[in-house]
Amino acid sequence: MSSLLDEVVEAHGGLGRWNTLSDLVTEIQMEGHICPPPASSNEIPPRRAFFSLRQQRIVFLTDISGDYIMVEPDLVSFLARPGGQPKIFPVSERTPWVTCSEGNLDLPRTAFVLGFAIRHCVTAPFLYTSPGFTVEEIEPWHEKDETWRVVRIGFPPELEVPSRVQYAYYGADRLLRRTRYTPGRAEGTGCADYASCYQEINGILLPLTHEIVSCDAAGQELPGEPLARIRLQNPFFSE
Repeated sequence: MSSLLDEVVEAHGGLGRWNTLSDLVTEIQMEGHICPPPASSNEIPPRRAFFSLRQQRIVFLTDISGDYIMVEPDLVSFLARPGGQPKIFPVSERTPWVTCSEGNLDLPRTAFVLGFAIRHCVTAPFLYTSPGFTVEEIEPWHEKDETWRVVRIGFPPELEVPSRVQYAYYGADRLLRRTRYTPGRAEGTGCADYASCYQEINGILLPLTHEIVSCDAAGQELPGEPLARIRLQNPFFSE
């Protein structure tokens, strides 16, 4: 690991504590859409979501009747309450991220993009210590009267993420301020995810609020309303 990543991981709770945890359970409140304009998507109103920290699996509980959506790298499953028939939607490699950037998401792809985008938010920066990642500190970034240290992160091909190369920005306290990426094969317009409202959960500092905005190729925020606001409510980790 880079010395900066060592400091960042320790500031967020430490790898020793993280390695004792297996899942995150949280309610999700979301406004807007997670992809750049002109993307549109069906609404997913999950009451609760279950994120595996060790496997690429997310489960959305969609309503009080018990229906849920399970998201994995190669398929999205709509699993009804006992007695109902499951519906399975295969997922082609990288297709949801490409359709996200092109602005055409159906409900299965919306579940896929939303699930893996949030899973990345809740597993960073610990995820970056895993085999196959490249982490390189680059020149600092100045914003909001602060100077943020920046790392360029290269992701291994087996992980589902919006972009294979992303940039994470850390404040003087070594907590994440924002993450920048370009979903799919979009060129020029990217996304920046601003993290805030940190809370200690089971010994881990977790940002509960994410505001996603459009940015240009240089990383500067573009004018306009945020693409999405995501808030985690009542989160807890299981061991």
